[in-house]
Amino acid sequence: MTSALLASSEYDGVRLEIPERASYVRSPSDVLRLMIALAVTLFGLGLALGTPDTLIGLEEDLIRAVNKAPENIEIVVLGLIQIVALAFPLFVII
Repeated sequence: MTSALLASSEYDGVRLEIPERASYVRSPSDVLRLMIALAVTLFGLGLALGTPDTLIGLEEDLIRAVNKAPENIEIVVLGLIQIVALAFPLFVII
């Protein structure tokens, strides 16, 4: 057995050994990723709250672009989006 044992007991001739729990040390790259994610989130939130007319204009431009696309492409893209929406929870669970 290993020497890193937290507890040891004996019951009816069976020795039960509970190993130490492994500790996790956060690296500086974890903190950097967190800071970048927070900055991007705050930027998006500021953009959404500060310039709602710009976002509405962007949505209208996207709707116009989709309406100009051929119907076959629209059906394929819609089907792919539905497949991803159905499969994504399975990948998250696994």
